[in-house]
Amino acid sequence: MNKIKLTELFFKMRKRLNESGRFEISSNKIADQLEKSYFFNTSKVICLYNHYSSVVLNKILINDANYFRNSFVFPRLEDDDRVLFYHISSPKDLIMDRFGVIDVVSDCFTIDIAEIDVILVSGMAFDYDLRVLNIGDNDELYKSFLNKANAIKFGVCLDCQIYRKSLPESEYRVDGLLTEEGIYLPVDMQEV
Repeated sequence: MNKIKLTELFFKMRKRLNESGRFEISSNKIADQLEKSYFFNTSKVICLYNHYSSVVLNKILINDANYFRNSFVFPRLEDDDRVLFYHISSPKDLIMDRFGVIDVVSDCFTIDIAEIDVILVSGMAFDYDLRVLNIGDNDELYKSFLNKANAIKFGVCLDCQIYRKSLPESEYRVDGLLTEEGIYLPVDMQEV
């Protein structure tokens, strides 16, 4: 199956999950898994990348100030194609535009990419080889920082968003996956 067909398939699945209310329930479970995780509790700076209002990180980004005991940064692709990482100290530092895209308010300060310990990447789909099904606008962001950062990268998705075969045309990888069922790590990262 090609990338376009897979994207359509996962969009339809996510729409059904949203309509049934199961997406929100599972998203809350992911947020709970995150809060209990070792990497969340030991990392100083966590980068949250969330490109649509319907992805699983919204509980952290918008609804729950309890998560802000860590330092969070949010990437933004600037007009000159540079990615800057803006420090967000509370949900009040975030805004949602009319398309459901979350962005930072303009007076947040920036942090260097080298300071980031963990990057949480929500995605349309991942596979067990930890590849990301990247689509549309987020491709530039992935290209700009996902492969360049030395931070540990976790794909954040529902368990049903893990494609059981290899994803086609996928050039980006994460180091592990965080789902409502737990954290999936390759054998060589089990100590994380």
